[in-house]
Amino acid sequence: MTVAVCEDDKNLLQLIELIISDLDVKILTCADDITLRELVANNHIDLLVIDYWLKKVKADDVIHEIQISNPKLPIILMSAISNLSEVKERLHVTDYLKKPFDIDIFKSKVTRYLHDTQNSNY
Repeated sequence: MTVAVCEDDKNLLQLIELIISDLDVKILTCADDITLRELVANNHIDLLVIDYWLKKVKADDVIHEIQISNPKLPIILMSAISNLSEVKERLHVTDYLKKPFDIDIFKSKVTRYLHDTQNSNY
């Protein structure tokens, strides 16, 4: 199983890697939408965790592109914006995490979507 994490805050990215490092998954990380496009194009991804704001750019376009090429890919959107649930609905992503997030909730969501992906033979 492979989790791609796109987060431009280096410290938060390291924390996320630490949180999911014991889940026996391959973790691919990046900090911008351009690198994320390359990761998705060149790897089989089972779950995407993505920050909504990447280097001062909203992730709308890259999420839309990924959904076209990988319509069943679960996507967890992260952000501190107040209307995150509305953005989740508008972008049709699987779930969201409001920053700052609870580590146990984060780990639970990642585990659940990896488990769902594994059982759906994606």
